Amino acid sequence: MAAERASVVVSGRDAARGAQVVNLIEAAGGDAAFVAADLDGSAGRSAQLAADAAAAFGPVTVLVNNAGIYPPTERSQPARTPSIESLLSTSRRRSFSRLP
Repeated sequence: MAAERASVVVSGRDAARGAQVVNLIEAAGGDAAFVAADLDGSAGRSAQLAADAAAAFGPVTVLVNNAGIYPPTERSQPARTPSIESLLSTSRRRSFSRLP
């Protein structure tokens, strides 16, 4: 996206990791900004992220969501149902919960 001159808003909970991604995008010639957000599936947090992204570069015209979690498990132990449900909820269901 940076190579196509898109302005990119990087979002997440970890500002240091976000800054690394922003630096990579800028090094490739793109414009980027980091917006801290911890999305919990609520309309309020989703709306705040959208407002912060728009404040950085104007209205959002393309949205790419690659949210996901990886619950800690021991490789020798089977994943428990609550861990699987949490993973699915964050990685898939919440991705679509705030689409118009």
